Amino acid sequence: AAVSGVSIFAARYFRTKTYDTKGMCHGIIAGLVSISAGCANVENGSALVIAMIGAAVYESCSWLLGFNKVDDPVDASAV
Repeated sequence: AAVSGVSIFAARYFRTKTYDTKGMCHGIIAGLVSISAGCANVENGSALVIAMIGAAVYESCSWLLGFNKVDDPVDASAV
């Protein structure tokens, strides 16, 4: 989950040059959602990859909602 949060934090910093702690918190939630189905059978290295994929899916969905001007003030539907 932490890898997903840090990935979102870094991606948004490089894209907007601002620190986005709300995005980091949503990234952590996205990482927890990503790993929850297979948490009993996943090794550590695979968990890192799953968290990064979850972060990428969250970031792309969040960007797509903003691009289409969908009103989501909390940015929670992307998670």
